[in-house]
Amino acid sequence: MRLKVEYGDGVTVLPEKVASLLPGVTCSELSVLIYLLSQNRLKDEIDISSVAGELKLEESAVNAAIGFWRGAGILCEDERETKQRGAKVTVKETKGKNGGVVTTVISGDIPHYTGEEIERLFSAEPMLGAYIDECQKILGRIFTPLEINKMLSLREYYGLDCEYVLLLCSYCSQIDKRSVPYVEKTAKSFIDEGVTAIAALEEKLEFLRRFHSVEGLVRKLCGLKSRALTAKEKKFVERWTELDISPDIIEIAYEVAVNNTGSASMPYMNRVLSNWIDSGYKSSEEVFAGIEAYRKKKEQKEKEGGSFDTDEFFESALKRSLERHLREVEEEAGNTEGAT
Repeated sequence: MRLKVEYGDGVTVLPEKVASLLPGVTCSELSVLIYLLSQNRLKDEIDISSVAGELKLEESAVNAAIGFWRGAGILCEDERETKQRGAKVTVKETKGKNGGVVTTVISGDIPHYTGEEIERLFSAEPMLGAYIDECQKILGRIFTPLEINKMLSLREYYGLDCEYVLLLCSYCSQIDKRSVPYVEKTAKSFIDEGVTAIAALEEKLEFLRRFHSVEGLVRKLCGLKSRALTAKEKKFVERWTELDISPDIIEIAYEVAVNNTGSASMPYMNRVLSNWIDSGYKSSEEVFAGIEAYRKKKEQKEKEGGSFDTDEFFESALKRSLERHLREVEEEAGNTEGAT
């Protein structure tokens, strides 16, 4: 197949060097570069908020992309512009390990280092070399110069501790996301959430691990396979994770939903689980005990000739979940007797 380019009324030209940098470039970085080079936008002063709005990116992502291309030698600042204004400086305050406030001064552009500058940095501060080596080991890859720049920027620009970045790399490796751009993107999202201290990161990662565990169970039960969760489905999984609902209780709620609606309805599962949590049930044993107590109370009421309002949640759970539980108990007891 042969293709040709329909140029229309204009042409955007990219420097040839861009092609060699593509393996380490993120989508946002490439989008910003193409946007700036199209329609001769560089002839005027760059409005970061306007660029971010048109590309549907965060302003920090636009600034980071421009810093990347400057560091790669594709873009450079007009000397006349530099003389007309001073360097932009941003001050970021974060909580330190002992609860105090740590003030970090961040320049307007993310610093990027040449190979020689990286060597000088490592010579002056050997810990940086060890930091990069450890990141490479955790992610299982040898970094390119551009990737080294990204990992250094997390420490030198964003002010994150080496321990913070190493913990983040370990988490990304555990979920099989070992690319440096993914680590950088995750770090930026955490910073935007205010998760900058080690303790806050550990808490965040623990929640995400439990979230992925619940998500995996829900995918298996509901047959979601590999498709992305919808925003509503994600909120359900987040809620069940926050409430620390055990897997066996989620499975029972799934059976209740299927029994009563004929489908794996997550909204229905959420209603059932909310009822159980509101009733104070924290284990499957407590759930089954509640179901059994409800059944006895209903039978007693009917014997007395009175009416009893049905509870959809208990009734549907009773149809199958209790029977399965009792069957498992009997089978386990049988296996125990056979073994003795």
